[in-house]
Amino acid sequence: MRQSEILAKITEILVEAGVEASPENYEICHRFITRSDLEVCSLFDKELAQSKAIDSGAFQRIAEAAAAARGKDLAHHMKNMDEQIAALIGAATTAAGDAASYSASLKTGATNLGALDTGSDAAVIIAELISQTRLMSERTASLEESLATAGSELSALRSDLEKAKTEGATDALTALPNRRSFDEMLANAIAEAEAAGQPLSLAFGDVDHFKKFNDTWGHKLGDEVLRYVAGTLTKHYGSLGHPARFGGEEFVVLLPQRSMAEAEKMAQRFCERLSSRALKTRNDGKEVGKITMSLGVATLQPGEAASAFIERADEAMYAAKKAGRNRVVCASA
Repeated sequence: MRQSEILAKITEILVEAGVEASPENYEICHRFITRSDLEVCSLFDKELAQSKAIDSGAFQRIAEAAAAARGKDLAHHMKNMDEQIAALIGAATTAAGDAASYSASLKTGATNLGALDTGSDAAVIIAELISQTRLMSERTASLEESLATAGSELSALRSDLEKAKTEGATDALTALPNRRSFDEMLANAIAEAEAAGQPLSLAFGDVDHFKKFNDTWGHKLGDEVLRYVAGTLTKHYGSLGHPARFGGEEFVVLLPQRSMAEAEKMAQRFCERLSSRALKTRNDGKEVGKITMSLGVATLQPGEAASAFIERADEAMYAAKKAGRNRVVCASA
Protein backbone atom coordinates (compact mmCIF):
# COMPACT_ATOMS: atom_id res chain seq x y z
CA MET A 1 0.00 0.00 0.00
CA ARG A 2 1.32 3.45 -0.92
CA GLN A 3 2.12 5.99 1.78
CA SER A 4 -0.48 8.35 0.31
CA GLU A 5 -3.14 5.64 0.62
CA ILE A 6 -2.12 4.88 4.19
CA LEU A 7 -2.27 8.58 5.08
CA ALA A 8 -5.71 8.92 3.48
CA LYS A 9 -7.09 5.96 5.47
CA ILE A 10 -5.58 7.26 8.71
CA THR A 11 -7.10 10.70 8.10
CA GLU A 12 -10.46 9.09 7.42
CA ILE A 13 -10.38 7.19 10.72
CA LEU A 14 -9.34 10.26 12.73
CA VAL A 15 -12.00 12.47 11.13
CA GLU A 16 -14.79 9.92 11.60
CA ALA A 17 -13.77 9.35 15.21
CA GLY A 18 -13.53 13.09 15.82
CA VAL A 19 -10.21 12.82 17.65
CA GLU A 20 -7.07 14.94 17.50
CA ALA A 21 -4.53 14.15 14.78
CA SER A 22 -1.76 13.75 17.36
CA PRO A 23 1.39 11.67 16.78
CA GLU A 24 0.09 9.08 19.25
CA ASN A 25 -3.27 8.73 17.48
CA TYR A 26 -1.57 8.68 14.08
CA GLU A 27 0.70 5.86 15.25
CA ILE A 28 -2.22 3.76 16.49
CA CYS A 29 -4.03 4.16 13.15
CA HIS A 30 -0.86 3.41 11.21
CA ARG A 31 -0.38 0.15 13.09
CA PHE A 32 -3.97 -0.82 12.28
CA ILE A 33 -3.90 0.14 8.60
CA THR A 34 -0.56 -1.59 7.98
CA ARG A 35 -1.58 -4.56 10.19
CA SER A 36 1.81 -4.27 11.90
CA ASP A 37 0.45 -4.69 15.45
CA LEU A 38 -1.80 -7.68 16.11
CA GLU A 39 -2.97 -6.27 19.45
CA VAL A 40 -4.10 -2.97 17.93
CA CYS A 41 -5.69 -4.75 14.96
CA SER A 42 -7.64 -6.99 17.32
CA LEU A 43 -8.89 -3.95 19.27
CA PHE A 44 -10.05 -2.19 16.10
CA ASP A 45 -11.68 -5.34 14.74
CA LYS A 46 -13.53 -5.88 18.00
CA GLU A 47 -14.94 -2.33 18.01
CA LEU A 48 -15.89 -2.54 14.33
CA ALA A 49 -17.66 -5.86 14.88
CA GLN A 50 -19.78 -4.28 17.61
CA SER A 51 -20.69 -0.91 16.10
CA LYS A 52 -19.48 -0.96 12.45
CA ALA A 53 -17.77 2.39 13.05
CA ILE A 54 -15.06 3.93 15.22
CA ASP A 55 -16.39 6.89 17.20
CA SER A 56 -14.46 8.93 19.77
CA GLY A 57 -15.37 6.60 22.62
CA ALA A 58 -14.28 3.51 20.72
CA PHE A 59 -11.02 5.17 19.66
CA GLN A 60 -10.30 6.17 23.25
CA ARG A 61 -10.87 2.61 24.45
CA ILE A 62 -8.50 1.33 21.75
CA ALA A 63 -5.81 3.87 22.69
CA GLU A 64 -6.05 3.08 26.39
CA ALA A 65 -5.98 -0.68 25.84
CA ALA A 66 -2.98 -0.33 23.51
CA ALA A 67 -1.13 1.78 26.10
CA ALA A 68 -1.84 -0.78 28.81
CA ALA A 69 -0.56 -3.57 26.56
CA ARG A 70 2.67 -1.67 25.88
CA GLY A 71 3.12 -1.17 29.62
CA LYS A 72 2.71 -4.89 30.23
CA ASP A 73 5.20 -5.69 27.45
CA LEU A 74 7.77 -3.38 29.01
CA ALA A 75 7.25 -4.93 32.43
CA HIS A 76 7.60 -8.38 30.87
CA HIS A 77 10.88 -7.46 29.17
CA MET A 78 12.20 -5.93 32.39
CA LYS A 79 11.28 -9.11 34.25
CA ASN A 80 13.08 -11.27 31.68
CA MET A 81 16.15 -9.07 31.81
CA ASP A 82 16.16 -9.25 35.59
CA GLU A 83 15.91 -13.05 35.47
CA GLN A 84 18.78 -13.25 32.99
CA ILE A 85 20.96 -11.05 35.15
CA ALA A 86 20.12 -13.14 38.20
CA ALA A 87 21.09 -16.29 36.29
CA LEU A 88 24.41 -14.74 35.23
CA ILE A 89 25.16 -13.71 38.79
CA GLY A 90 24.39 -17.23 39.97
CA ALA A 91 26.61 -18.75 37.30
CA ALA A 92 29.43 -16.37 38.10
CA THR A 93 29.16 -17.13 41.80
CA THR A 94 29.16 -20.90 41.19
CA ALA A 95 32.09 -20.69 38.80
CA ALA A 96 34.04 -18.59 41.25
CA GLY A 97 33.43 -21.15 43.98
CA ASP A 98 34.50 -24.03 41.75
CA ALA A 99 37.60 -22.16 40.67
CA ALA A 100 38.54 -21.42 44.25
CA SER A 101 38.16 -25.09 45.20
CA TYR A 102 40.24 -26.19 42.20
CA SER A 103 42.91 -23.65 43.02
CA ALA A 104 43.16 -24.94 46.58
CA SER A 105 43.54 -28.52 45.34
CA LEU A 106 46.28 -27.51 42.91
CA LYS A 107 48.20 -25.70 45.61
CA THR A 108 48.00 -28.70 47.93
CA GLY A 109 49.19 -31.04 45.17
CA ALA A 110 52.05 -28.72 44.31
CA THR A 111 53.18 -28.64 47.92
CA ASN A 112 53.17 -32.45 48.14
CA LEU A 113 55.05 -32.83 44.86
CA GLY A 114 57.66 -30.34 45.98
CA ALA A 115 58.51 -32.54 48.95
CA LEU A 116 59.75 -35.45 46.73
CA ASP A 117 63.42 -36.29 45.98
CA THR A 118 64.69 -34.10 43.13
CA GLY A 119 67.61 -36.42 42.27
CA SER A 120 65.70 -38.90 40.15
CA ASP A 121 64.50 -38.62 36.56
CA ALA A 122 60.96 -38.64 37.83
CA ALA A 123 61.78 -35.56 39.85
CA VAL A 124 62.45 -33.63 36.63
CA ILE A 125 59.02 -34.53 35.33
CA ILE A 126 57.50 -33.74 38.67
CA ALA A 127 59.27 -30.38 38.72
CA GLU A 128 57.70 -29.55 35.37
CA LEU A 129 54.32 -30.60 36.71
CA ILE A 130 54.88 -28.36 39.69
CA SER A 131 55.67 -25.46 37.37
CA GLN A 132 52.59 -26.09 35.28
CA THR A 133 50.46 -26.51 38.37
CA ARG A 134 51.65 -23.21 39.77
CA LEU A 135 50.95 -21.53 36.44
CA MET A 136 47.45 -23.00 36.39
CA SER A 137 46.96 -21.86 39.96
CA GLU A 138 47.84 -18.30 38.96
CA ARG A 139 45.47 -18.43 36.01
CA THR A 140 42.72 -19.81 38.22
CA ALA A 141 43.26 -16.98 40.68
CA SER A 142 42.95 -14.51 37.81
CA LEU A 143 39.73 -16.21 36.70
CA GLU A 144 38.34 -15.95 40.22
CA GLU A 145 39.06 -12.24 40.25
CA SER A 146 37.45 -11.73 36.84
CA LEU A 147 34.34 -13.67 37.84
CA ALA A 148 34.06 -11.72 41.07
CA THR A 149 34.29 -8.45 39.15
CA ALA A 150 31.68 -9.61 36.63
CA GLY A 151 29.36 -10.65 39.44
CA SER A 152 29.69 -7.23 41.10
CA GLU A 153 29.04 -5.43 37.82
CA LEU A 154 25.96 -7.55 37.10
CA SER A 155 24.61 -6.90 40.59
CA ALA A 156 25.13 -3.16 40.11
CA LEU A 157 23.37 -3.31 36.74
CA ARG A 158 20.36 -5.05 38.22
CA SER A 159 20.25 -2.47 41.01
CA ASP A 160 20.41 0.39 38.48
CA LEU A 161 17.62 -1.16 36.38
CA GLU A 162 15.38 -1.53 39.42
CA LYS A 163 16.13 2.03 40.51
CA ALA A 164 15.37 3.40 37.03
CA LYS A 165 12.12 1.43 36.91
CA THR A 166 11.06 2.83 40.30
CA GLU A 167 12.06 6.40 39.50
CA GLY A 168 10.22 6.27 36.18
CA ALA A 169 6.98 5.43 37.96
CA THR A 170 7.37 7.74 40.99
CA ASP A 171 6.77 11.45 41.48
CA ALA A 172 10.05 12.91 42.73
CA LEU A 173 8.46 15.48 45.07
CA THR A 174 5.82 13.40 46.87
CA ALA A 175 7.15 9.84 46.34
CA LEU A 176 3.67 8.85 45.16
CA PRO A 177 3.08 7.07 41.85
CA ASN A 178 3.19 9.60 39.01
CA ARG A 179 0.64 10.21 36.23
CA ARG A 180 2.13 7.58 33.92
CA SER A 181 2.10 4.98 36.66
CA PHE A 182 -1.46 5.90 37.61
CA ASP A 183 -2.66 5.55 34.01
CA GLU A 184 -1.27 2.01 33.93
CA MET A 185 -2.82 1.15 37.31
CA LEU A 186 -6.18 2.53 36.18
CA ALA A 187 -6.18 0.56 32.91
CA ASN A 188 -5.41 -2.65 34.80
CA ALA A 189 -7.96 -1.88 37.52
CA ILE A 190 -10.71 -1.26 34.95
CA ALA A 191 -9.96 -4.55 33.21
CA GLU A 192 -10.00 -6.43 36.54
CA ALA A 193 -13.20 -4.75 37.74
CA GLU A 194 -15.04 -5.52 34.51
CA ALA A 195 -13.83 -9.12 34.48
CA ALA A 196 -14.86 -9.71 38.10
CA GLY A 197 -18.04 -7.64 37.97
CA GLN A 198 -16.89 -5.57 40.95
CA PRO A 199 -17.18 -1.81 41.56
CA LEU A 200 -14.26 0.55 41.02
CA SER A 201 -14.30 4.09 42.38
CA LEU A 202 -12.04 7.09 41.96
CA ALA A 203 -11.48 10.15 44.13
CA PHE A 204 -10.09 13.22 42.33
CA GLY A 205 -8.83 15.98 44.61
CA ASP A 206 -7.37 19.46 44.27
CA VAL A 207 -5.70 21.45 47.07
CA ASP A 208 -7.83 24.52 47.78
CA HIS A 209 -6.35 27.99 47.10
CA PHE A 210 -2.95 26.47 46.36
CA LYS A 211 -1.88 29.21 43.92
CA LYS A 212 -2.66 31.89 46.49
CA PHE A 213 -0.75 29.88 49.10
CA ASN A 214 2.28 29.66 46.79
CA ASP A 215 2.18 33.37 46.02
CA THR A 216 1.97 34.22 49.73
CA TRP A 217 4.43 31.78 51.26
CA GLY A 218 6.64 30.75 48.36
CA HIS A 219 7.17 27.58 46.36
CA LYS A 220 9.40 25.94 48.96
CA LEU A 221 6.62 25.88 51.52
CA GLY A 222 4.21 24.99 48.73
CA ASP A 223 6.25 21.86 48.08
CA GLU A 224 6.05 21.01 51.79
CA VAL A 225 2.27 21.28 51.58
CA LEU A 226 2.14 18.87 48.64
CA ARG A 227 4.31 16.41 50.56
CA TYR A 228 2.04 16.79 53.58
CA VAL A 229 -1.05 16.10 51.47
CA ALA A 230 0.63 13.06 49.88
CA GLY A 231 1.62 11.69 53.28
CA THR A 232 -1.87 12.19 54.67
CA LEU A 233 -3.41 10.44 51.66
CA THR A 234 -1.10 7.45 52.13
CA LYS A 235 -1.81 7.19 55.86
CA HIS A 236 -5.56 7.67 55.48
CA TYR A 237 -6.25 5.20 52.69
CA GLY A 238 -3.61 2.64 53.64
CA SER A 239 -4.07 -0.60 51.74
CA LEU A 240 -7.67 0.26 50.77
CA GLY A 241 -6.74 2.77 48.07
CA HIS A 242 -3.95 3.70 45.69
CA PRO A 243 -3.14 7.44 45.80
CA ALA A 244 -1.10 9.11 43.06
CA ARG A 245 -0.09 12.61 42.05
CA PHE A 246 -2.06 13.52 38.95
CA GLY A 247 -0.20 16.76 38.33
CA GLY A 248 0.39 20.11 40.05
CA GLU A 249 -1.79 20.25 43.16
CA GLU A 250 -4.13 17.53 41.88
CA PHE A 251 -4.19 14.07 43.42
CA VAL A 252 -6.17 10.93 42.64
CA VAL A 253 -7.02 7.83 44.66
CA LEU A 254 -7.98 4.58 42.96
CA LEU A 255 -10.42 2.54 45.06
CA PRO A 256 -10.91 -1.05 43.84
CA GLN A 257 -13.99 -2.92 45.09
CA ARG A 258 -15.44 0.26 46.62
CA SER A 259 -18.92 1.56 45.89
CA MET A 260 -19.79 5.22 45.45
CA ALA A 261 -21.12 5.41 49.02
CA GLU A 262 -17.97 3.85 50.46
CA ALA A 263 -15.69 6.07 48.39
CA GLU A 264 -17.65 9.17 49.40
CA LYS A 265 -17.42 8.33 53.10
CA MET A 266 -13.67 7.69 52.87
CA ALA A 267 -13.15 10.98 51.02
CA GLN A 268 -15.17 12.95 53.58
CA ARG A 269 -13.11 11.51 56.43
CA PHE A 270 -9.95 12.40 54.53
CA CYS A 271 -11.10 16.02 54.19
CA GLU A 272 -11.70 16.16 57.93
CA ARG A 273 -8.31 14.62 58.68
CA LEU A 274 -6.42 16.91 56.32
CA SER A 275 -8.01 20.10 57.64
CA SER A 276 -7.72 19.17 61.32
CA ARG A 277 -4.14 20.39 61.60
CA ALA A 278 -2.87 23.95 61.23
CA LEU A 279 0.54 24.03 59.55
CA LYS A 280 3.43 26.19 60.72
CA THR A 281 6.66 27.32 59.10
CA ARG A 282 9.75 25.43 60.23
CA ASN A 283 11.97 28.47 60.72
CA ASP A 284 9.89 30.76 62.92
CA GLY A 285 6.86 28.62 63.72
CA LYS A 286 4.48 31.08 62.10
CA GLU A 287 1.06 29.56 61.48
CA VAL A 288 0.16 29.40 57.79
CA GLY A 289 -3.33 28.03 58.27
CA LYS A 290 -5.16 24.81 57.53
CA ILE A 291 -4.82 22.92 54.30
CA THR A 292 -8.06 21.78 52.69
CA MET A 293 -8.96 19.84 49.58
CA SER A 294 -12.02 19.56 47.36
CA LEU A 295 -12.76 16.08 46.05
CA GLY A 296 -14.94 14.56 43.38
CA VAL A 297 -15.88 10.89 43.56
CA ALA A 298 -16.97 8.71 40.65
CA THR A 299 -17.73 5.01 40.20
CA LEU A 300 -16.93 3.26 36.94
CA GLN A 301 -19.89 2.76 34.60
CA PRO A 302 -20.20 -0.35 32.35
CA GLY A 303 -18.07 0.06 29.23
CA GLU A 304 -16.74 3.44 30.34
CA ALA A 305 -13.33 4.53 29.04
CA ALA A 306 -10.67 5.57 31.54
CA SER A 307 -10.62 9.16 30.25
CA ALA A 308 -14.39 9.52 30.70
CA PHE A 309 -14.13 8.01 34.19
CA ILE A 310 -11.46 10.54 35.18
CA GLU A 311 -13.39 13.41 33.58
CA ARG A 312 -16.53 12.68 35.62
CA ALA A 313 -14.52 12.65 38.85
CA ASP A 314 -12.77 15.86 37.78
CA GLU A 315 -16.09 17.59 37.05
CA ALA A 316 -17.41 16.52 40.46
CA MET A 317 -14.29 18.00 42.05
CA TYR A 318 -14.95 21.37 40.38
CA ALA A 319 -18.53 21.16 41.61
CA ALA A 320 -17.12 20.76 45.13
CA LYS A 321 -15.01 23.89 44.56
CA LYS A 322 -18.07 25.87 43.45
CA ALA A 323 -20.07 24.60 46.43
CA GLY A 324 -17.60 26.14 48.88
CA ARG A 325 -14.48 23.93 48.85
CA ASN A 326 -13.26 21.50 51.53
CA ARG A 327 -15.99 19.03 50.66
CA VAL A 328 -16.85 15.99 48.55
CA VAL A 329 -19.24 15.85 45.59
CA CYS A 330 -20.29 12.62 43.89
CA ALA A 331 -20.34 12.47 40.10
CA SER A 332 -23.51 11.73 38.22
CA ALA A 333 -23.67 8.61 36.05
